[in-house]
Amino acid sequence: MIKTRAPWGFVVSTLALSLVMAVWSDMFLWAKVGNLPAWVEALPSPILAPAYLAFVCLVPATFVPETLSSARSAVMKSVLLSPLSAVAVFALNPLHQNAAIPFNVVFHYVWIVLFHCLVPGLLLVAIRTAADVVLRQKLSGREHR
Repeated sequence: MIKTRAPWGFVVSTLALSLVMAVWSDMFLWAKVGNLPAWVEALPSPILAPAYLAFVCLVPATFVPETLSSARSAVMKSVLLSPLSAVAVFALNPLHQNAAIPFNVVFHYVWIVLFHCLVPGLLLVAIRTAADVVLRQKLSGREHR
């Protein structure tokens, strides 16, 4: 039996984000022309759809762990592991298999992490940090009463 909740947030976030990236890999990979799904047009800024999806998928990694350090670790690991699914979809496509594939794989991986996952991950960690600070203040306020 697992004694802590921490791994579950990481597992759920990583699986969800990996699945989203595999299904809509074209949306996450760098391209001069993007083919976005029709539902993306309903978002406030369709070009940010990958970041919105990353934000939603990273919520369990942020809020399920019991401690802030566990949450930071879970978010970081999810952000670094999940793009492998989109990169794998790209690399396994016969249209992309040429001499430049090693460079392209690294480029797409870095692109996804930096442009689609980093800001949502940092934003969620900031929200978790603020929530923990407020909770600690409320708890210390009760102790003084």
